[in-house]
Amino acid sequence: MRKILVLIAALVAISSATAVADVRIDFGFMIPWQLRAQIAGLDEESEDLNLDVLSEITILLPEVMVAYQEPVGPVNLGVGLRGFSLIIQSLMWPVVYAEYDFGPAVVDFNFGGGAFVFLGLYNDITTGSLFFPDLSAHAKLGRRFRAGLGVAGVLGRDIPDGVTPYMIYLSAKFSFLN
Repeated sequence: MRKILVLIAALVAISSATAVADVRIDFGFMIPWQLRAQIAGLDEESEDLNLDVLSEITILLPEVMVAYQEPVGPVNLGVGLRGFSLIIQSLMWPVVYAEYDFGPAVVDFNFGGGAFVFLGLYNDITTGSLFFPDLSAHAKLGRRFRAGLGVAGVLGRDIPDGVTPYMIYLSAKFSFLN
């Protein structure tokens, strides 16, 4: 029953935005560069665990976001779905975002999670207490192509207190606005 209520709420939120918003589709690749975890010590000092992913292997994570976007002054606000694919398994979750366009550069903050759609070998719709804040900056190369870097974190009830996992990544994507 909880899954059905989450799905209905998402459909209502997305369908109510269609009357005034533009459809936006982003697709591209995210390349993890650094996987890190900030761990707070008992003596108020913190330790930073770091894995330089690019020195070991290059992983291309296909990424897509389908959203409704509405300009509010110089900021674009949006709501939609964001997802990643590992060829045989894909994962999507609801997302809200704010984007500021500086002309040749774009700064984007999005926050998503809470409900997840699994597609592929394992298919399911589930809820959970994981959320993903993401801050990125991209250079606009032409009207639609963007390249840049960002940092994404993981927040949730199941993550131990004092541990803050995050990833620094490189990104390249195409952005289409209808």
